Amino acid sequence: MKTSRLFAGAGAAPIQFGPDLFPLEGFRGVHDDPMARILLLECGEKVAIACLEMVMLPHDCIEAIQKTIGEITGTKPENIWVHVTHAITTPHAPHAPVGVGGVPLEISEEVKRDLERKLALFNDAVMNAVAKAARDAADIFCQAKMGVGTGYCGVNINRDVPTPHGWWIGFNPEGPSNHTATVLRFDSMEGVPIAALISHGLKPCAIDNSEMDVNNRLVSSDVPGLVCRLLEEKLGAPCMFAMSAAGDQAPLEQAWYDVVEADGTVRKVDLGVEKGLEIVDRLGRQMARDLEPVLKNLICDRIAPEIKLDGGFIQWAGKARNRMAPAIEAEYAPQGTVRVDVSAIAIGDVALVALRPEINAPTEAQLQAASPYEHTLIVSMVNGGQKYMPHREAYDNFTWEAQSSMLMPGAAEAWVEEAVKVLNRMKQG
Repeated sequence: MKTSRLFAGAGAAPIQFGPDLFPLEGFRGVHDDPMARILLLECGEKVAIACLEMVMLPHDCIEAIQKTIGEITGTKPENIWVHVTHAITTPHAPHAPVGVGGVPLEISEEVKRDLERKLALFNDAVMNAVAKAARDAADIFCQAKMGVGTGYCGVNINRDVPTPHGWWIGFNPEGPSNHTATVLRFDSMEGVPIAALISHGLKPCAIDNSEMDVNNRLVSSDVPGLVCRLLEEKLGAPCMFAMSAAGDQAPLEQAWYDVVEADGTVRKVDLGVEKGLEIVDRLGRQMARDLEPVLKNLICDRIAPEIKLDGGFIQWAGKARNRMAPAIEAEYAPQGTVRVDVSAIAIGDVALVALRPEINAPTEAQLQAASPYEHTLIVSMVNGGQKYMPHREAYDNFTWEAQSSMLMPGAAEAWVEEAVKVLNRMKQG
């Protein structure tokens, strides 16, 4: 039976990778446990949004997460979003190494058995955390009210940098960035906090792949993870981070970054994991200080924001991946077709729009300007990933995102058109 008043519940649990999982992908252990957080909402429709502080999850794992959340909370699998925050300092699901074109490489039976063992450990850690977070969300599910607020967050910077040899990744304070974070807060009718959701265009890569080559990496949820932990201490309830338009964004400081030399070669700077953790602590505390007053001063006055769902997709020309290097000129070669989905959830005057690829800040601005909703939040990397979908100018500049993209130019603009159609359809009822 559908409710006419807002109900909400939330849960959080650590994804605990034990010592038997390591070494893996250059990781030797864990600095801080990544978290699985789940927000359960109902007002007309029932939806669940799971935010996992992971770099990526395979499709079979995503389907298993949706199934588990659905069984525990009574939510339809198609109404469940599984979002990864893209925390680079977390391991992928263990898998056999692949060569050119994704062809699996030959490995020994011993290595194969070890990978299978580690995959089982990885899956158990993820699913145990998801199940606990889902049970907690279901247990406290109650009538609720919602508030929306925004605040300045200055820890992100555009990373597309022009050089004499072509555009490359670095730190570009002159490039476009969205420094506004949007916060949703849910309280019980008695004013007890249930959950908060932060939407911001920050890629969790302050540490990135530092010291991977010497197997000294430590699992960490990076800057957004620390922000959520610090704000949870203040709120007394789960606080989840949803990465919005961050394809062309980076933290203000990184422990592992590129420098383009005078002759056009790319030099990798690696300051080390310990320096990366210092950066995480500094930027995380700065961002938490920026957002704490926003969270604290929110007025939760929406008691019956109707929840609606809709979606669509575009079919676009695929692109072969370019050779990754600074370039003054480059050609983009078509390769098949790619479907890019639009998924949307409206909660009263707030619209959340999800997709698999990472997008750039100008695309987010384009969608928000055309949206019929007062607040329009992007949630990237939902129910899988599709690399980058940069705006047209990025292709003209042959940026990192454009070279790496699996889509020909124009996809982002076509996707925005489809997303606006979906939002208008939802808004008009």
